Amino acid sequence: MGAKDRIRAPFAALNGRTFAICLVLSAFLWLLRTLQGERTVTYDFSIELVGAEASTGLQAILLDSAAQAEVALSPWDHLVGRMVPNTEPVRLKVEGLRTPRTEVPSGQLSAEIEGRLGKSARVRTVSPATLAIDVRRKSKTP
Repeated sequence: MGAKDRIRAPFAALNGRTFAICLVLSAFLWLLRTLQGERTVTYDFSIELVGAEASTGLQAILLDSAAQAEVALSPWDHLVGRMVPNTEPVRLKVEGLRTPRTEVPSGQLSAEIEGRLGKSARVRTVSPATLAIDVRRKSKTP
């Protein structure tokens, strides 16, 4: 039986090595398959109002300070976005606010959201559809 043991020993090591190689190869192929295609993901983000004129004596208050965006993007960009999250608020640029209540379409946020999430990102919808801004005279505090 000594001869059988001498023959089995190299094959036992080869079987373990072969199994490990096949396992690593299958994990790599699974990862490649998973990162193909396009995903639709919903992101929550906060909104910051930028560009309200300080010299006019008016105060602009954004009534909806949070929104959701449904974004189609590659799985790779989604993975990178989850690993390195961008927690800064999305900036809504407005100018010339004069009326007491102004509504701005939230589609204006799409370009900045797409820029943050990667080259493959396309914003499908932003909820709420309009963002309400309340414009008031600044209260004078003594």
